[in-house]
Amino acid sequence: MKKENPDKIWTVQEEDFLRKNINVMQPVDIAKKLGRTENCVNIKIHRLRLPVKKGGMLKEMVSRNIVHEMLTQRIGTPETFRPTREFLERTGMGQKRFWQLYRGEKNITRSEYLALTKEWNITLEDAFEMGQLKMEF
Repeated sequence: MKKENPDKIWTVQEEDFLRKNINVMQPVDIAKKLGRTENCVNIKIHRLRLPVKKGGMLKEMVSRNIVHEMLTQRIGTPETFRPTREFLERTGMGQKRFWQLYRGEKNITRSEYLALTKEWNITLEDAFEMGQLKMEF
C-alpha cells in the first residue's frame, strides 16, 4: 500500500463513515473505501476512542461497559476525559488497564469499581439509578 500523507486531515464525512461502519466493515476495507492506509484508520479508531466489536480491531468486548456509563453520567461527554497520573495512582490502575476498561475490552473488577465510584463521587443511590447495581433478595 502507498504511504499516506500524515498531514491529510480527516473530513467530517470520513469520520462519520468510520463511526457508522466500524462494526460492519474491517479496518482494511474502510481504509480502501476512504483511500487511506489501514494503519491510518486504526490510529483514527484509537484517537476517537471508538469501541470495536469482535471481528474488528479488538478481540473481545464486555456485555456492558460500566466505566463508560459512569463517565457519561458524571461528565456527559466521556470522550473529553483525560486520566491524569494522579487519577491513575488514586484508583490503583495503570494507563493500559484504564483504557481497556474504558473501551470495554475487559470486565471491571470489584476493587476497580469501588475505586472509580469513590474517585467520581458516585453514591449508592447514583449507582442504583444508573442501573449498575441491582437488588437481589
